[in-house]
Amino acid sequence: MKWPGGHALILAAGRGTRLLPLTTFVPKPLFYIISTPALELVVQKLSVPEIETIAINAFHLKGQILDWFHGARLKKDVRILEEEMLLGTGGAVKNAFEHMGYDRPLLVYNADIISNLDPVKLLRKYFALGQPASLLCIHNRAPFNKLEIRGDDILSFNAPGPDALAYTGISVVSPGLFRNVPLVPCSLVEIWKDAIRDKKPLKALRAETILAGSSQGWIWEDIGTPCGYLQGNGKILKNRHGRETWVSPSAVTGHGLKLQGMVIIGERARIGPGAFIRDSIIWPDTEVESNAYIENSIVTPHAVLSCRM
Repeated sequence: MKWPGGHALILAAGRGTRLLPLTTFVPKPLFYIISTPALELVVQKLSVPEIETIAINAFHLKGQILDWFHGARLKKDVRILEEEMLLGTGGAVKNAFEHMGYDRPLLVYNADIISNLDPVKLLRKYFALGQPASLLCIHNRAPFNKLEIRGDDILSFNAPGPDALAYTGISVVSPGLFRNVPLVPCSLVEIWKDAIRDKKPLKALRAETILAGSSQGWIWEDIGTPCGYLQGNGKILKNRHGRETWVSPSAVTGHGLKLQGMVIIGERARIGPGAFIRDSIIWPDTEVESNAYIENSIVTPHAVLSCRM
């Protein structure tokens, strides 16, 4: 019998407080990865035949999410689940099951995660394991290592130590786990903790085993911080184009511009003469003054954020 596949939920409703003040103006899921909103890249990744419907929850600056949705050319059945109050990750998953039904598992993917994970391999592994309460994609990533794991069973979410591993923000959730959960604001991790207490199986899967390209190493970055956002863009740029710099053909650059390290200059940006830019991203429609010195920064028309390593 053909395996049934699943639905997907992209978590995109949060306020993005680690990226303030920029997230006062732009929701984190619409931050650019090179020249494409992060949310659009996640939709592209999940647009596979094995996933029937993709849902995106929206709350913070949801009008911008809706504007993007109506203007994007998406190849998949995608629906926006608007939240009247912030439901949290657990409430968002419950809401998605309520809208899409309890007939299939739900692949949950944080919108601020960049990775080269293969969603089909993840779903196939979930069914091969007998459809556990949840299957979490994990990896070794300090300082996030807090999961205690024995074999492929998750025992605790708060056990940091030399053998601990980290949750990637990507998982597959059983509809049975949420069938009787109330639709209220709550955390997905708290629901998982309850499942462990009730001896419902929570399984772990190493991310390195389900890559989209067999010749690649594992690529993962949390773009929810200034440093993570810069590093994530750099990884995607290197992986996709094999280089460290990308300057949009529509950008206008002045004489004597100097670039060092990872630099991305977006569409219609205007860079004054004599500027020096190192390890930074210049968003579309941003103007940089002549002789400006920019390092480890995200420069936008709204605000400038710096990465302090």
